Amino acid sequence: MDSMVRAEFQRKDEALNTLQFMIETQVSNLQNVIKQEEANRYQSETMLREDYLKFQEMFRRVYFMNKSIKLLNYILKYQFLLKNLNIIIFFIKNL
Repeated sequence: MDSMVRAEFQRKDEALNTLQFMIETQVSNLQNVIKQEEANRYQSETMLREDYLKFQEMFRRVYFMNKSIKLLNYILKYQFLLKNLNIIIFFIKNL
């Protein structure tokens, strides 16, 4: 009877050890997957941040280029008007 109880306890201990090993293996696998996912997320966030900064710089360039073009158009428009005004003033003086 005593040997049967010991054998049963030994069988249960072996089953518990097997379960513990399986759980530790699964936890270790999960930890590795989580570490890989974190590395992938960090890489994706870094690439997204770089793309965002590139977009900001591109937008800034386009914005200032647009403002420069508008300013140049105003300058050209007012130069044209100034030339016409000078011509009108010249004709008025020569009347």
